[in-house]
Amino acid sequence: MDFFQAFILAVIQGLTEFLPVSSSAHLILPSRLLGWPDQGLVFDISVHVGTLMAVIIYFRKDLRRMLKNLFAWFFKKKPLDADGRMMLCVLLGTVPVGLCGLLFKHFIETSLRSDYVIAVTTIVFGLLLLGADIYNRRALKDPARENKTFEKVQDEAAQNGGAKEPAENASFVRHIADTLKNRDNVKAFALSVIIGFAQAVALIPGTSRSGITMTAGYFLRLAPETAARFSFLLSIPVIILSGLMGVKDLVFGNGEAGDAASGASVLMILIGTLVSFGVALLVIRLFLKFLTGIGLLPYVIYRMILGITLFIVLGSA
Repeated sequence: MDFFQAFILAVIQGLTEFLPVSSSAHLILPSRLLGWPDQGLVFDISVHVGTLMAVIIYFRKDLRRMLKNLFAWFFKKKPLDADGRMMLCVLLGTVPVGLCGLLFKHFIETSLRSDYVIAVTTIVFGLLLLGADIYNRRALKDPARENKTFEKVQDEAAQNGGAKEPAENASFVRHIADTLKNRDNVKAFALSVIIGFAQAVALIPGTSRSGITMTAGYFLRLAPETAARFSFLLSIPVIILSGLMGVKDLVFGNGEAGDAASGASVLMILIGTLVSFGVALLVIRLFLKFLTGIGLLPYVIYRMILGITLFIVLGSA
């Protein structure tokens, strides 16, 4: 692997991790058109670490508040506020993709990891993204229809007729029951699981994790910024899990996995990490800034062009 290949692949990872386009589709074209060798498992892990650092740094203040309240809820039996509940929703939303990954990993790798599958899903899920964008824009013309589940937190004392907060020495089961008595908490948990199952669909190559989670959020009438923010936060545990699976394959894999790991030097790995970090951080900033104004149509058009290009390239191979 040379500098040019490391740079281009890192840019692709930084762009496609958070934009609603398919990273799998983008990784086909360089190898097909330029004949690049496999970059290796270590390089794949390194560029994912770069995007993970980007999203953590961008949301660092939010994550600090979320973790602070979540720990207070768990260890001190304090009520969840909107921040702590969001972190819990992120964890709950990760469960479906984790389970589906364990159950269907072999089937996906043997039956769905096809260049033609990626070309088809790039187009199909792009059209689904367009449908979600149109539906969401029409629905939110009436502000009363916006789904503000993630933002709303009812006051537990008022909801329970002036009852005091649960005592710190109350049982944990009682504490969980009190949390679930809050209807807004239950609605938020349900919403996160629905989007989590949508995220599991992204195990199919060519789907786009950010694209399918935003599609689900749009159909659920979340504001574009809220859908994108939750999608980005969901990426944190998913990237961590993906990286851990890569490390497991690297350490405990067979000889073939070991050979695949050695595609890049330490310098190329460092370049890949830094470039993917910088690109991903810029993408998050710009995407959230311009999302409301430009919508998702440009990404849909891009996916259509990309999918058709893939069919042309694959057909001429």
